[in-house]
Amino acid sequence: MAKRQPQNPMWGIADEGRRLLDLYPDDEKPIPLDSVEAYRQNIEIRAFADDITERLIALAAAYDRLCELNQELWDYREGSPIWDSPKEGTGAGRQWHPDREWLQDEAHRWAEVDVETSFVQYELYSVTGMIQALVGRDARDCVVPPGSEVEYAIKLRDRLLTHPKLGGVVRLAARGGAYGGGGGPVHLDAGLGGQHEERFLLARLTDPTARPTERDSQEARKRNEAVIRSGTWNERLSAEQVRDILAFGARSANVERALDEFAGIVRSHFLPVVDAACSEAVTRFGLARPPEGPTTIVEIWPKA
Repeated sequence: MAKRQPQNPMWGIADEGRRLLDLYPDDEKPIPLDSVEAYRQNIEIRAFADDITERLIALAAAYDRLCELNQELWDYREGSPIWDSPKEGTGAGRQWHPDREWLQDEAHRWAEVDVETSFVQYELYSVTGMIQALVGRDARDCVVPPGSEVEYAIKLRDRLLTHPKLGGVVRLAARGGAYGGGGGPVHLDAGLGGQHEERFLLARLTDPTARPTERDSQEARKRNEAVIRSGTWNERLSAEQVRDILAFGARSANVERALDEFAGIVRSHFLPVVDAACSEAVTRFGLARPPEGPTTIVEIWPKA
């Protein structure tokens, strides 16, 4: 498992969730017989919360590994012996001469970045939906702030990574990588479309020698981001909107910012529900919290 990164926003909330859910039976506090149904509901909430907490731990681990891969890829390229020093007086820059083994090693690391980035996208979508279900219908729309980066990451996943009408995302061959600043997580551009020139020509142009300009691409990607953020279902997108998304894609979600915002969602909407359920389990249903500080299993669990 990757080393914990000090800037990782996920470990604090994951550890707090584990602490709250760490309960054990207390024989001196029997469950009231008239509270069986309430106890069943309490068990369901805590079991659901335990599932969410395990997913938070997995997201924290993915964040740590992306940070490590960021440093590994940077060091691997910058410190590699495949760079030749320029000859004095020639004015030439360093020359890069990678061999096949080096390229395979680098490609393997980028494949791992792809796996971790895709996992983060999927789990952000899944866990946010679970939290919305946990807090109830009245507060569901308040969980994900409109216009936030985590909202964009969730909708980007829903639109581009899963839906067959939009063709998914072209994998590594047409996806750019982005190094994280200040030791943050590296990620792949999950919003990048492929074959944009051919699709642009097919959809828009009659001149076979024409090519889309950089301005065309930038404007199309801005329009596509607005479409992705909209509430329109994929099935109801116009043919032109689908063509533009396939041709030009959209910007990638900022993984670091999305996870930081997501941690705030968990802290505001998830942990209070867990705290209330666990407190009820202690006060009403005969459970207890472990003693503070170091202890042993024998001291915690009731004697047989």
